Amino acid sequence: MTNEMKELHGAVFELTPDMISAVSLDEIEVEDMTPKTRNVKDDTSDKRHRVDDERFGGTVYKLPGLAVRDCRRKRIRDHVSVFVRQRPTTAIPEMTQLKLTGHVLLSPYAVDDLGFTIVADGVEVVAAGVSAGRHANE
Repeated sequence: MTNEMKELHGAVFELTPDMISAVSLDEIEVEDMTPKTRNVKDDTSDKRHRVDDERFGGTVYKLPGLAVRDCRRKRIRDHVSVFVRQRPTTAIPEMTQLKLTGHVLLSPYAVDDLGFTIVADGVEVVAAGVSAGRHANE
C-alpha cells in the first residue's frame, strides 16, 4: 500500500492518532460521508466515468467540514481532506471534537501542494459541544 500511496501523491507520512485532532464544524450526516471516487478512462472509448478510489488500500469515506489541528494544537489552515476507512454508523454532531484512530497517513496533494489528505482507519468522538471560538477561529 505504501508504494501505491507514493505513486499517488509523492511523499506519504505515517502519523500516530495523537498527532492530529479535528472538530466537526457542522453536523455530519452518515450519507454525507461519501466514498472517495476518481475519474477513469474506459479502455474501449475515450469516455471517462467515476469509480470508487481504492488506491488507499480500499474504499475510503470523506468527513466533510472539519477543522484540523496538529499535535501543537495549531490549526492547519491549508486545505485538508480527511478520509476514514470505516465510516461512522451515526451522525457526528456539530462542534464535536474527534480523534482519528488506527493507521493514519498524511499526504500532500499531487498538484502544487494545494493542501493535504489525511487517511485514518476510523474516527471516534472525544467531546461534544466544543467551543466554536476556541477551535474554529484560532
